[in-house]
Amino acid sequence: MLPDPDRARALLEDAFASIVARLEEHEALRQEFEHSRLEFFGTPSAVAPAVASADETAPEYARRRQLEWFLLERPAETLGAVPIEAWAGALAAEHDGVEALLQSTPAVFEVLSAGPDRALMVRDLLARADHVLDEPEVALELQTGDLIVGRIFPFEGGVTHLSPAAIWMRDARLREALKHDLDALRAARRGTLRISQAELERMFFASASAAPARDPIVSSATRRAAWAQLASLLARAGLGAEAVDEWCAEFESTPFNDGVILPGADDPLGALMDELAIRSDVDLEEARAIALNAWHVLSAPAPDASADELEAEPEAGAGDALEPELDADAEGKPWRTADALAAFDRERAAGADLEASFRLLEERLGIASDDEDEDGADEPTGPAVLEVLVEEYAWEREAAGRALGTEERAWLRALADANPALPGLEDLDARLLVGFAAGHALRRGLLTNRAQAAALCRALAEFAQWCEEAQDHALRADAQRALEALRPDLERIAELDARLGAASAEEPAVSGTVAALEPPDALALGAGGAQRTLRLERGLPAELRVGDWIQCAAVGADEWRLLRAFPAQAAATWTSEAAS
Repeated sequence: MLPDPDRARALLEDAFASIVARLEEHEALRQEFEHSRLEFFGTPSAVAPAVASADETAPEYARRRQLEWFLLERPAETLGAVPIEAWAGALAAEHDGVEALLQSTPAVFEVLSAGPDRALMVRDLLARADHVLDEPEVALELQTGDLIVGRIFPFEGGVTHLSPAAIWMRDARLREALKHDLDALRAARRGTLRISQAELERMFFASASAAPARDPIVSSATRRAAWAQLASLLARAGLGAEAVDEWCAEFESTPFNDGVILPGADDPLGALMDELAIRSDVDLEEARAIALNAWHVLSAPAPDASADELEAEPEAGAGDALEPELDADAEGKPWRTADALAAFDRERAAGADLEASFRLLEERLGIASDDEDEDGADEPTGPAVLEVLVEEYAWEREAAGRALGTEERAWLRALADANPALPGLEDLDARLLVGFAAGHALRRGLLTNRAQAAALCRALAEFAQWCEEAQDHALRADAQRALEALRPDLERIAELDARLGAASAEEPAVSGTVAALEPPDALALGAGGAQRTLRLERGLPAELRVGDWIQCAAVGADEWRLLRAFPAQAAATWTSEAAS
């Protein structure tokens, strides 16, 4: 027996209302939803999609589409899964429409038949599958050949409903252009075509919902973010820094064709997708979304120089913004990637020669040019893996309304600076994070009290969690365990080093692992038969423990001054590197 369509619609809306209610009750998830607006609608000018629309229902429909995407398709960072999948068991016990939510699909449909006395039959132009929609009122308005864009919800027994936020359009040229683009995509790759609801939103809804005077120029901040996301994607796929440069240059130099409904056939996007499909196992849907955004952004006109200077450096004078950028490499050190790209954008907008600008960008990033000798062939040829990751992480945090604090940003940049030769994301592990916190951060004076030590451990754990959730790199559990184990030791050592103060600037005469403590003022340094006893001029600090690594300077025949200490975890991560 076929289910009653009206009852099926009621069950569907009841189940959807229930999952929306769960979202509203979950504060962290609700905030993640609100912060996802830019991700869904695509551009800042489209974040409030229908504000300028004459259709008073448009904002409600836009929000419904965002809710469908967020709850039924997008993995939520807060839950670690798509919300409907995380809650399906509990919801199914209360509502009969949950399975339809789980099986729902967003797509573009062509109407095959419609009318008052005919079934509304449509064809999914992506999957090339036919469906009969139980939408008699909609069928009265449609004609064969019309397009429907939205999500469908199939029930057992053959009943299939259309989202109330879907739209239909009657445009023969658009239909033929869309089918042409889809045929080209199929010819370029195997398998069923899939497009996320977010991409459909940007393809079919953005032009009508964005502000009427949309500025095609994108800011340097947006360009840097797109570059960082693309670089991170390519790093995860196993491509090197040279490939990052090549693909960014390809997207920047190839005009984005707004007349193509579905890019990805005979264009840079299609070429990149083919390479990723062959050479990596990254999620191709995610990769397509990132690469498409990068192409759209990087090929857009550069911002006006003066406006971009105000955005990037609000305290700088209008007439001297270029000079500090050109002189910033006075010490011969590579620039941070974000700063170098911002300078490149400003100088190109101001009329600088393209080839000269690229040469200057290479110098700032420490990239060897083709005409240099091969002595530096083993040097890094572009932005380091961690530098790219940190830039993307900082941007995503800011976009989500949780911008990194000054200390967090400084610590993560120091982490990237301390590991410039990290081969790839897969080499980032808990041991490296612990070694940075227990060794490098203390050596460089980045921690001055217990609170900072605890905050650093939290910051690194959150970064590890993001690496797992956003970059598909299993790191969270190991990092959290290791950093939580380190935290008490790091807190006590940070406090001890702060009390030692100026003494840490002296040149150490001896260093090693504390083998034993001999109160009130002596300790054994070293291991086995190589141990030696040191008597400290100020007695044994209460914070010192067996296993700590210390550095001392001689102050007399039999007395030593403790200069600085490191927790045992630091010594465990060092190989031939000294603590100095």
